[in-house]
Amino acid sequence: MGGSGSTAKSEDRLAATPSAPAKSSSAPAKSSSISVKPYAPPPEDDDTPKGQEDATSREKDDKPLQQSKSLPPVTLPGTRPLPPPREPSPEPEPVVVTAQPVAPTPPAPQPASPQVFVDWAQLEQGGDVVAILTGIKDSKGNAESVLKGTRLLHNLAQSGVVRQKIFDSQGIDVLLDAIVTHKSATALQDGVMTLLTVLCALGKVRQRLLQELPACATVAEVIKLNLSNADVQIAAYRFLEKLLFKNVRRQKLRRLGIHETVLDALETHVGNSGVVVAAFAILWTLAESEKKKDAIGTVQGVQRIVAAMRRHKNTANLQLQACRLLKKISNGSLDENQQYKNAANIAANEGFDAVVEAIQIHISNDKLLKKALKVFLRTAAKDDTVRTKLGETAHFDVVVRILGQYKGDTPILSRALEALSVGVKNNAEAGKRIQKAGGIDAGFDILRIHKKNEQLVWRCCAFLADLCDDNEPAKLQAVAASKGKGIVELLSVADNFSNAKESDGLFHVMRLLDELSTVEAGLSALQIERPQMQLLLTALAFNRSLVNGGQEDFDMANRLADRLELEGYKL
Repeated sequence: MGGSGSTAKSEDRLAATPSAPAKSSSAPAKSSSISVKPYAPPPEDDDTPKGQEDATSREKDDKPLQQSKSLPPVTLPGTRPLPPPREPSPEPEPVVVTAQPVAPTPPAPQPASPQVFVDWAQLEQGGDVVAILTGIKDSKGNAESVLKGTRLLHNLAQSGVVRQKIFDSQGIDVLLDAIVTHKSATALQDGVMTLLTVLCALGKVRQRLLQELPACATVAEVIKLNLSNADVQIAAYRFLEKLLFKNVRRQKLRRLGIHETVLDALETHVGNSGVVVAAFAILWTLAESEKKKDAIGTVQGVQRIVAAMRRHKNTANLQLQACRLLKKISNGSLDENQQYKNAANIAANEGFDAVVEAIQIHISNDKLLKKALKVFLRTAAKDDTVRTKLGETAHFDVVVRILGQYKGDTPILSRALEALSVGVKNNAEAGKRIQKAGGIDAGFDILRIHKKNEQLVWRCCAFLADLCDDNEPAKLQAVAASKGKGIVELLSVADNFSNAKESDGLFHVMRLLDELSTVEAGLSALQIERPQMQLLLTALAFNRSLVNGGQEDFDMANRLADRLELEGYKL
């Protein structure tokens, strides 16, 4: 009995302190001051046998973590918490090593060069070209800073000595580098191109630039890239015009096709007179070869030129440049009918109408008139279709007005008379218009005023002879010109050149007299002046070496002798 009671107490003590080490039952009992908490029975559903409990715990461990209930860890006094159970490590998969080419290691990026501060105010005071060029090179990545340096050089480059120093200091290379680096910086491109235009006053600068074909190609690229910027277009065209001026190597630049971009700029900036004038000037410079003239003088090209002329009718310099360009491109290649294609394009697309409007508005501008009249000479003289079209309009009426307004200007009168002479050849409609506009009276007025100027005499007589050819009313009007004294004045004019060994004036006077003698009024007037005619024919007989010197000339003189019944004066 006593042994069983001792055993029960020992079991109670072990149950209260499960972590304490078990002692022998024979050891005397010792009192303890530790308060023992009452035993907490396990949960009611935890009555699973021990063997099944281990299996159940393993099943719980195998379940996913989110599906298991989270139970607070139980830690008894004087014990350490148990570590969480470890999940079984998956078996490592076999690693397959495949030999691959090793890519080269890219070079480490270079650190950006620090931005150099350039004191442009101090350099402006010093005016040292080399120091300014150094500042531009140091500021290569800063377009605004480079522009400041470029403007300083531009202010200094008005002196020839400074231009030479910029060239000697490799300044051209520095400026070309700025163009390449900042293609889209419009303000900088404007400044650099303007400076290069000033520097091109030196022939060696032009030669140096034309040697750099890649640099010229970059300029062409800049023009195309900044097509919408008017300032860049103006500066670039002026630079190229100066660069190509009287330079035998400019053919290189023409191959870059800049004319196409310039024609596009004419359409884009048709309202900007500055761009239009600069565009006309550079197109004129580029239009050297027949191929280039044809490329510019297409229907589309002529239409854009005419549209710009009509948009700026009152701008004299623009109209002058336009007439100059039309005159040059009209002399292009021939089509299958041996007619000038560009001249036909000018006529068909109202080119002559625009030129006549320019003459009417700027008739007091002698420089413009000379260029405008050459358009008639270059185009009408080479194309029968164009000449016919001009004869159907009032264009030649305007030229007659020039004869009356510029009676004392020999160059303008000469071009106007030549244009009228070209216009009336084989063109009866033009002859009627000119005659109605007072062309015959104007012609005899010029003969009276300039009777000692051989060039004007033969131009005027050629025009009047062409006008009278197969035109009896014109012949009668010519006889009656200057109050019926036209024949007398002609003979007086002829007398001025009768002693010349070779005289265009004398030949064309005789040609006009031959035309007038075919009508009764003309022959009667010549009969009255028989002594003068005898002297004239004697001079012709004495001097057989006329300018043309052909049998036709002598036949003409012989016809006059026969009509006047002058025996012994035949040639």
